[in-house]
Amino acid sequence: MGGNILIFQTKKIGDVAKVIPGFAFKSKDWCDVGLPVIKIKNIIGDGSINTNDVDCVPASLLNPKLEKFLICNGDVMVAMTGATAGKVGMLRSTQQFLLNQRIAKLVPVDVHQQFFWCVVSSDEYQERFFKLADGAAQPNMSGSQIEGVEIPFPPLPTQRKIAAILSAYDDLIENNLRRIKILEEMAQNLYREWFVKFRFPGHQHARFIDSALGQISEDWKIVSISDLAIIHRGQSYKGTELVDEGGRPFINLKCIDRDGGFRISGIKKYTGPYKLKFPVFYTAFMKPMTLLLIAISLRAKKMYINISVLCCEKSFCNILKSLHYFRPIFTGKMIILYQ
Repeated sequence: MGGNILIFQTKKIGDVAKVIPGFAFKSKDWCDVGLPVIKIKNIIGDGSINTNDVDCVPASLLNPKLEKFLICNGDVMVAMTGATAGKVGMLRSTQQFLLNQRIAKLVPVDVHQQFFWCVVSSDEYQERFFKLADGAAQPNMSGSQIEGVEIPFPPLPTQRKIAAILSAYDDLIENNLRRIKILEEMAQNLYREWFVKFRFPGHQHARFIDSALGQISEDWKIVSISDLAIIHRGQSYKGTELVDEGGRPFINLKCIDRDGGFRISGIKKYTGPYKLKFPVFYTAFMKPMTLLLIAISLRAKKMYINISVLCCEKSFCNILKSLHYFRPIFTGKMIILYQ
């Protein structure tokens, strides 16, 4: 039994919303206390904005000129440059922030706000935004390019219906993300309780001895990571070896979230050569593998390390040179605790 296919008219984002790129603050303006500023690093890539790690500018800087760069709860932003170009996030906070350069605020005017969010935050449109910026060593897009992107524009009653349905799912996802965050905090607290304060079960009766890492229980021992896992470094690739369709999935820096999570939407498709040590695979003869991915980067002469845990149940082709990954040497269950 066939169904009717609805075809909606389209409009450019610039016709239904304002695109406001952020303000270029001076390096001398940054401080530890003052008005918090959302930077491109705060757009996580999962539709949220990280407001826990923000830089500030003095409150005395706020003037009528800067008021258009204020952002508040429900505002939608898109990253305009760099590795996160095209990523969209919504601010969910009762606190006001200022918007830094390299990010654009999208302000719905003649379109239902929640419907607009559902469209621009979809994987399809985040990919469209990224392609606006692609094609250079440093991806970059302009406000006018964003304004030129066309979106579906059904009648307002239809927009409301679509928004109501999809918003229910968004609310469920947001609640689950809150629960995950609480569980992660509980895991961190448990780690500190057991392995920093040494208040693990039975610690009252444990005997502690000196070690290279300080005092530890005499039942514990210190080993090298190489004793527990085989460490591999990924390989380099050429832009010509990446394709939109086909190829093997390719794990790269875009797959590693700043907060340590794994972002499957960052996977690219790779067609180049590779060595057998690089594929991370799963077959009918082995259980899914848990890998610890470590991304190491140097910025401003400082080393930054992001850690992600990946449970492989599908065939991944390769891992980028900047990533290191660990395969457990032994079989059986393995628990990785990290602070």
